[in-house]
Formats: sequence, structure tokens, C-alpha cells
Amino acid sequence: MSSPRRDVYTETSQLVKCFLGEFTGVVKPSWKEKEPMSTMKRVVGKLLEKHARVYNGMIRTISCADVEGNAKLVGVVAIDLFEDGIVNWGRVASLLAFGAVVCQHLKDRGVDNCVELVGEEIAVYLATNQETWLLKNNTWDGFVKFFQVTEVESTLRNTIVKCVDMAATLILLTLKF
Repeated sequence: MSSPRRDVYTETSQLVKCFLGEFTGVVKPSWKEKEPMSTMKRVVGKLLEKHARVYNGMIRTISCADVEGNAKLVGVVAIDLFEDGIVNWGRVASLLAFGAVVCQHLKDRGVDNCVELVGEEIAVYLATNQETWLLKNNTWDGFVKFFQVTEVESTLRNTIVKCVDMAATLILLTLKF
């Protein structure tokens, strides 16, 4: 029995708009955040931190007079970003980062509906042009898994515990014989 097809548009739209809303401060963060949202915040935050100059340079070309045109620009950037046919989570994260920067730019200039406009452009593009890829890659659960952070301390702690257990077992075995 096959599982029901996921509604990629609805899932993507809700997640992206919530992310952009929280990023710009238009929406207050939820105290019980789901993994895709926390992963998106972490990944996009790192991208923006690492490539701030590039994103800021792109933003300088945007005017506030044409709000809908600026939102549509995000869709144009999405098409350009994926025009070579290569789709991966890194590119999706880059599109989200660009959308976040555009949203912040518009919000700072008093555009109240920027989250809705930019979020819609991203959601429509991804759900329409990349739906098959998203489904094949387990949509936003796949995003979380791809960007999963292995906790170094946890890994080290588990390794040390295993070593201590092995040492204790060896000591017990040598004492018995």
C-alpha cells in the first residue's frame, strides 16, 4: 500500500512563510519549533553570515518602488539558480537565504506584506518546478536529514563510554582467569 502523496505546495508555503516571518520579526517565534524550521534557521543563518557581502551586494540593486517586482525577482533568481538542472539542498538553502535578505530589505523600507509576497514566490517555484525532486528527497524531512548536525561532544562521550566499558570488561576477564 503506497503512502498518500504529500501536498508539497502547502507544506513548503507554510514553512517558508513562517521562516521569513520569524527572520524579519514580522512573526514571533514559536516556543515549540519543528525540526525543519530550526534547521532552516541554522543553515540560512550560517549562509548569510558566511556570504553577507554577496547577499548585500545583490540587495543594493533592489528598489523599494516596485514591491511586487522585487518579490518576482526572487522567482527569477530561483529559475537562474536551477537552470542548469542541478538541484540539491544547498541550492534550496541559498534560495531561502536570498529570499530572507530580500524580505528583510523590503520590511526595513516599510513593506508590510513582504513575507507573503516573497514566501509565495519561493513556495510556488519549489512546489511547481522542483516538486518531483522534493518528493524524491523526502521534502523538508530530507532537508533536516541532509543538514543534520552530529553533536561532537555526544559522539566523543559515546566513544569514551565504549572504551571505558571495554576496559572494564577486559579487567574483569583478566581477574577471573
